[in-house]
Amino acid sequence: MKIIYVASPSLKNAHRIDQGLISAFQEEGIEVFSLRLLPHCQSELFNIIEEKDPDFIFCLFMKAEWDGFFSFFDNVSIPTIAWFYEDPHTIDYSKRHIHYFHFVFSSEKNAVPFYRELGHQSTFYLPHAFDPSLYFYEQHDKSIYQSDLCLVGDADEKRVSYIRYLYEHSDWKITVVGRGWTEALKDVKPSPRMQRVNYWVPARVARLFYSNSRIVLNLPYSNKRKTENEANIPCDSPSPSLFEIAGCKAFQIAERKKGINEQFHSAKTIVQVNSKEECLAIASHYMNEHDKRKLMAEAAYNEVICRHTYRQRMKNLLIAFAKTQ
Repeated sequence: MKIIYVASPSLKNAHRIDQGLISAFQEEGIEVFSLRLLPHCQSELFNIIEEKDPDFIFCLFMKAEWDGFFSFFDNVSIPTIAWFYEDPHTIDYSKRHIHYFHFVFSSEKNAVPFYRELGHQSTFYLPHAFDPSLYFYEQHDKSIYQSDLCLVGDADEKRVSYIRYLYEHSDWKITVVGRGWTEALKDVKPSPRMQRVNYWVPARVARLFYSNSRIVLNLPYSNKRKTENEANIPCDSPSPSLFEIAGCKAFQIAERKKGINEQFHSAKTIVQVNSKEECLAIASHYMNEHDKRKLMAEAAYNEVICRHTYRQRMKNLLIAFAKTQ
C-alpha cells in the first residue's frame, strides 16, 4: 500500500506528531510520500498521484491554513482521510471542513455523532496515542527534574488553582513546567519547594520531568477553548498527555474523564480525581507508597505500549479503511 501524507507547515507541535505517524505507517509496511502544505504542493501532489498511484491521502487535521488547499481535493479521484486531532476544542473550525474528506477520524468520541448528524456518515472514533520513541522512562540525577509532584503544561485557571492548593496544604517539592507560571504564581514567595520552569519544553525534556517525579499531575489545558465549541460537545476522551506520561512509566493523577476507563482494562490503572481536595487526599495517600506507585505505573505502561501507540492507531485506521473498500 502507498499513501500521501500531507502535513501543515504552520504548527510546530504538529511536526513531531507527523514524524511519529509517518513512522507508524512505515512500520505497517506502508510506502509514505510526505509533503508539506505549501503554495506549490498541489502540483507536487498531482505528480505523486500520477507517478505512484497511492491508495489514499492522509492529513493530520489541526487548525491551520488549509482553506486554499481544499479546491485540490475536488480534482482527485483517490480517497482522502483526516484525523481530527483537536476535537472538540476547535470543532467550530473542523465542522466546516469535514466534507472535504471521504473518511474522518476524530480524537473525541462525542464528536462522531455530531459529524454524522451533519451528514458525514464515514466518521469514526480514533483516540489520542503516543510515540514511544519520544516518551519513555529516562532516569536523571539533576535535581531540576526531581520532585514530589510535577505538572507539565502552560498555566491556566484550573491548573493554578490545583497547584496553589497542593502547595499550601503539603510540604512537597512541586515543579511546574510551561508558559505563564511565573506570572500566575508571582505572589508565592521563592522557595525550594516551588520550582517554576517558565517555558515550553519539548518531549525529550518533558519525559525527564515525568520520569523523575513521584507523582505527575495531569490536568488538560482549559483556557480559551469554549469559544471554538459552540455546540458544547463534551471533552470526555483522554488527552495525549495521559498516554505520554504512562509511556514514561510515571505514576499520574488525572482529571476524571469518562473516556479514560474505556481505554484501560482496569479502572484502577489510572487514578482520577474531580477536585483539588480529592487530589490532595489521593496524592497524600500515594506519596510515600513507592511500591504501589511503581506497580500502577508499570500496569499503565504495559497497556499503553501494547494498545495506545501511534502504530496501533494507524493500524486501526487502516483496518477501518479496508472494510470500506
